[in-house]
Amino acid sequence: MYVSHRYKLFFFEVPRTASRSISEALLHLDPLSPTMLNRMMKGESADYHKYDRTLVTTHPDYSLVAVHRNPYERILSHFKLRKKIGNPAFFKTINFAEYVDLSVDVKVRQEEFSIDLPIDEMLDVRRVTHWLRFAHLQDDWQDLADKLQISLPKLPHINQSESDSSAFYTEDIANKVGMRMRHDFDFFNYDINSWHTLE
Repeated sequence: MYVSHRYKLFFFEVPRTASRSISEALLHLDPLSPTMLNRMMKGESADYHKYDRTLVTTHPDYSLVAVHRNPYERILSHFKLRKKIGNPAFFKTINFAEYVDLSVDVKVRQEEFSIDLPIDEMLDVRRVTHWLRFAHLQDDWQDLADKLQISLPKLPHINQSESDSSAFYTEDIANKVGMRMRHDFDFFNYDINSWHTLE
């Protein structure tokens, strides 16, 4: 989680929502943020995807920003990344259906799957003051700058879609993702049948 006391701002990095690009932009905005110093000492991935509930609670006047994305796209994007980098190596050996079976199984608590969670299991979604939409990220980023009255750095180009996403889904796979991520679909008003029309 990114923290800036200078701008009274928290940014929680929901996986596969361009969170790394946003964090890098914010680190340039406030080079003295505790996040910048921590990642310089511990590595650039330190504190990624970790919600500091105590810190957020003790700073109720700070803005909390996060990005949401269609759960079907988010899980598929994560699968493709893990398939590509193979870390750990067994990700290179499984298909998408097998990945979903592992990812949505609440009994599976392996670290490798811990971030394929509904967003409300990552952070307090009702505490978030500014939700950005992945599908409209550039526009929402500018709106955020206007609302916070901060000159935010320009985001790099974000690849908004996976060109063959719908081909990965069957009704069975979609049902499993839909059940596990039901709160995301409801809270963010995503269509549970949108897997048919993914680009």
